[in-house]
Amino acid sequence: MKRRKNQRENPFTRRAPLQPSKLWAIELAPEELAVFVRRAEQILLPIIEALKPIPRAALFLLAQFTQVCTTGTEALTLERASALSDTVLALWEARYYTPGPDYPFTFQETLQERDEHARTLPGREGTKDELEVQLDAGLEAAYETRKAARYE
Repeated sequence: MKRRKNQRENPFTRRAPLQPSKLWAIELAPEELAVFVRRAEQILLPIIEALKPIPRAALFLLAQFTQVCTTGTEALTLERASALSDTVLALWEARYYTPGPDYPFTFQETLQERDEHARTLPGREGTKDELEVQLDAGLEAAYETRKAARYE
């Protein structure tokens, strides 16, 4: 058997593949999170104007863009997005965050539409509702916008 040479040319090479980074919980004060929500709103307004989504879809997209602004990652589970949507609504209700005049929905419209959907939720196995269709279109538009911004 041949003996392997001791490879000392580059002792700092990585032999194991990099592990994907995990999302860490970020503790932010409500005022700090409201700043990120405002940034996300500014990024999202052209997409909302183009898609004209229902209030719940706009809130979901706002939560997703807030996640991207706070953590820099696009990894978002449905549970995390729902929790973040509730957080954005809580900030809005407590008046830490107030949407700009270009945001098309009021707090009452968003809350009413979310509550109406919550009452009809149990019997919708296997069907796509209006929110899911709009979210698919919104995510595709956001992806295209981001891809176009990268190549400009």
